[in-house]
Amino acid sequence: MEFARQTIEINGCKLSLARGGKGAPLIYLHGTDGLADWPGLLDTLAERFDVIAPDHPGFGGSEAPAWIDDISDLAYCYLDAIEVLGLSGVHIVGQSLGGWIALEMAVRSTQRLRSLTLVSAAGIHVKGVGKADIFIRSGGAGAPRLCRPQARRGSGGSRRHGQISGSRNPQPHR
Repeated sequence: MEFARQTIEINGCKLSLARGGKGAPLIYLHGTDGLADWPGLLDTLAERFDVIAPDHPGFGGSEAPAWIDDISDLAYCYLDAIEVLGLSGVHIVGQSLGGWIALEMAVRSTQRLRSLTLVSAAGIHVKGVGKADIFIRSGGAGAPRLCRPQARRGSGGSRRHGQISGSRNPQPHR
């Protein structure tokens, strides 16, 4: 299946994505390895779905904006992307880090979502089960550009830009 690359802008951030297939929209949110090794699953899904596979901010061809501090910012970014792309009835498939983001999206708004599929999702808190740092990988590599360091959070800048209705503005994304 052939996928076309495109870039959309979300609150001043250029978000790169690959899109291919026909059918109901399906957004695939990748793990910490990004999309460098193209998952064959996406070709199979594209036989039945309009598959949209973005590079998370800070990965691949996407910029790392200063306003992304944590996973909830990524969730709002993708809710805004769904709105910008004019999608509804969206199937979300999240793998690892992408599963965590997908879950955070669904917690914030289900208005445009149809289904949620989590594959080895990170970030799900279960009482009594220890948590691993998903950004620690062999060789010290991780996702260094994904979120700003915690120490910079209190810099006085607004974390909620509100340029698009889902962007952490005082009104909940519905």
